[in-house]
Amino acid sequence: MRYNYGQTRGGWRRALVGVIPGGLLHMGYLTRSDFLRLSGLATAGICAQALLSSCSPGTTTPAATTAAEAPGTDGVKMGVSIWSSTDPLGALSVDIIRQAANALGAEVVVVDHAYVPERVTASVETLAAAGCDGIVVCNATNAEMASIIRSCDDNDVYVTQFYRHIREDGQEAGPTGVRALAEASRRYVGAVHGDEAACGVALMQALLEKGGPSGGGARHVGLVGWVEGDVAFQQRLGGLQQALDEWNAAHPDDTATLFDPIYAGLTAGGGARAVESLANAHLDMDALVVAGGGGDPLVGALGWLERAGRVGQVSVVACDFPDDLADRLASGEVLMAAGGDLCDPLFALVLTYQAVTGKLIVSEGDLGRELVVPHVHVSDAEGYAAFEASFLDRPPCSDDEVRGLADLSFEGLRERAEDLVQDRAVAGDN
Repeated sequence: MRYNYGQTRGGWRRALVGVIPGGLLHMGYLTRSDFLRLSGLATAGICAQALLSSCSPGTTTPAATTAAEAPGTDGVKMGVSIWSSTDPLGALSVDIIRQAANALGAEVVVVDHAYVPERVTASVETLAAAGCDGIVVCNATNAEMASIIRSCDDNDVYVTQFYRHIREDGQEAGPTGVRALAEASRRYVGAVHGDEAACGVALMQALLEKGGPSGGGARHVGLVGWVEGDVAFQQRLGGLQQALDEWNAAHPDDTATLFDPIYAGLTAGGGARAVESLANAHLDMDALVVAGGGGDPLVGALGWLERAGRVGQVSVVACDFPDDLADRLASGEVLMAAGGDLCDPLFALVLTYQAVTGKLIVSEGDLGRELVVPHVHVSDAEGYAAFEASFLDRPPCSDDEVRGLADLSFEGLRERAEDLVQDRAVAGDN
């Protein structure tokens, strides 16, 4: 999934030619991320060699436009702690954050953590040490948030979660749990996340009703996760199980089974190995849920099914949108994809910016602000084309609209998020 803004239509690529001196067009197609880095660095007069460096786990990426260069700047530096800034979803999320930060005149520093617990917490410490005023973080588990909140409190840095939130069950709800830390914190802003359980319900319903080799419904469902214990995965799993239980209760003579998950990590190779393990362990598997991981595990899983001659025998649903999803849907390789509307990182950045600049007051005694956004479901090439036009070919908001968001109250932001998602979901959902 790319935030391409005219990669196939040429708009952003053509704009680049007049901005950067020659010698870089051999890089092939230029994503929006490439454009932002190129244009920002060209404005600053930095040599083009810096463009060739990539962000690996535990490393930082400089801002596309620094605060000193942006109009109306107030010197705000924002940090981004993310699993990857290079896989399809991660790169897109960083692009969204950079565009919004640039509109607000803020500098951005990015650290990848690969969902390794030690790296997740270390990434926040690194960003705090780099002088960030606020941080947006996509963590994996609730346990990591305890260390993150303590670090941000100690360093007077605001922090907001995106694609994740603090659950209300188990140890997290106790008097010494992470919820108590969040409520006592004056730096934990809140969370912007999707309804992951609803996403799981939709995926399972699609398989039970339309999956399987005959299209009459799958009954033996494999599951590929990415990191064991991840909050979003657990919630998606809950939704999958809920839909399965409801089906089985209503159809006692036609029950279905969800197999225990295999974890793929964040790579295509991991996805291929996971589906191979499931297929070998469950010879009757007629459906597969690839529940996330940024997009690469799905690519690997589909590749293994193709090599094994199982396309058409195993129905696949997924939570990520690879670049060729339209073709995968048209060919029947993918039955349905349910993904986020991509507003999570944008609104997390805006909330954090508001806290840093004093527009939003963070006080003790509550769990912070929470924005919940729905997912978008696509099940055919036409639906994906509508999704692409609504979400990928243009940013969620223009620069002027981003600046307008920063002036809204929290309730205003909530209403704007709901309106934005609803308007675009109508175009992208089928």
